[in-house]
Amino acid sequence: MNLQPSDLQSLEALVSQKTGLKVDKNRHSEILKTLGNMLEAAKLPNFQELLRTLADCATDDPLWRQLIDRVTIGETYFFRDAAQCNVLQISVLPDLIAKRRATGFKHLSLWSAGCATGEEPYTLAIMLREMIPDIADWTFSLLATDINITSLETARRGIYRPHSFRQETRPDVQGRWFAKCDNNTFELDAAVRKMVEFAPLNLLSEDYPSFESRTMNLDLIICRNVTIYFEQATTRRIIEHFHGCLNSEGWLVVGHAEPLVSAYEGFVPRNFPNAVLYQKEADQPQLMPIQHAAPAHRDRVMPMPVVELQSVPEIAPTRVVKARAVDAVEAARMAAGREDWETVRRSLMMAERHNPMNPQVHYLRGLMLMQQNELDDAFSALRRAIYCDSSFVLAHYALGELYEKRGNTAEAMRCWLRSQRSIAERQPEDQVAPNEELTVEMFRDLLSYRLGSLPAGD
Repeated sequence: MNLQPSDLQSLEALVSQKTGLKVDKNRHSEILKTLGNMLEAAKLPNFQELLRTLADCATDDPLWRQLIDRVTIGETYFFRDAAQCNVLQISVLPDLIAKRRATGFKHLSLWSAGCATGEEPYTLAIMLREMIPDIADWTFSLLATDINITSLETARRGIYRPHSFRQETRPDVQGRWFAKCDNNTFELDAAVRKMVEFAPLNLLSEDYPSFESRTMNLDLIICRNVTIYFEQATTRRIIEHFHGCLNSEGWLVVGHAEPLVSAYEGFVPRNFPNAVLYQKEADQPQLMPIQHAAPAHRDRVMPMPVVELQSVPEIAPTRVVKARAVDAVEAARMAAGREDWETVRRSLMMAERHNPMNPQVHYLRGLMLMQQNELDDAFSALRRAIYCDSSFVLAHYALGELYEKRGNTAEAMRCWLRSQRSIAERQPEDQVAPNEELTVEMFRDLLSYRLGSLPAGD
């Protein structure tokens, strides 16, 4: 099929309007082939008629299903993002479980939005089965939705290929929760499959929050690496809907590459080691409707007050430089949360010029290099952080993670035991480090979990 550039632009606009998705220009040839098949199947005379038909029908129509299959990217795997999984297992889920257990109402409501082929919601189900000894006494609403119906059919079957198990996937997961099948596939345990309910849902629709779609009063929403394909205004609208879906202290988990913190109005960012989660701000008034025609940042711009120049005190140049250095470290921290590595790199260089012995600079650089799988350079950066501050427990912990990645469990244990000793005398409610939501109690639990995960005898 041959189309004019204007035809492709019309298609891209329609796909964005109906689904929020962006059409990848690198996949135009594949999409053209799909459009040809759609014309033939629908017995339509030309592309313009196909476009009109798509505009008039809902996204659950078989025609849209073919196009969505081609446009969406369902890249996922079990226990994706080890840092976020650790936070869920060590902090967020145990807290939710303890609170419900204390009330006697043993029920949790969770939603995996944009679940693709199901690895993410099944990961949640596995976590819950591992964490709750009396799970038979509990009930769960574990909803998993996606706009791609073909992906949902794959998810319901619960049969996966090796591609669904990556380096971040815990080594014991396959053996404990899957049965090896023919053709090098793995079938998920039926008890885990039964915990998850899959349903089609278009995040651009008005079907949520609602009791009918089971998206009300939720404890947790996971929507990772979904809105990165959306326009900013669309993302803000979806996050506004998520806010209405959660209960008063509910959690929202998004991917590292999701938009700026400013998009998450009504949420408080919670900082954990290598992860940022968002918690609904308690007792918030209903959010004002978003004015989609206006730029997203306009409503935050306030008129500057008129200030007499003589009334501004003179600030010493050193104080200005120090303030900029602190701002640069914070800018690097924020950029790392959204995986904007170029901004992280520039900000850290600026901070390092002012103070080469700032341990935070080397620590954040080490985390960045770990994410980019540049392990040798990450080792060097974390060692420099510890050289600058030998009591920097998070740097010792991260160094232990690096050693474990390389299979050196003895050194990993040494690093984690040192972190454990460093916080032995501190109060449970203390923050482990400034600007971190991680408390000493949470960190102790995390260290116990990581030390317990090492092979016996190390």
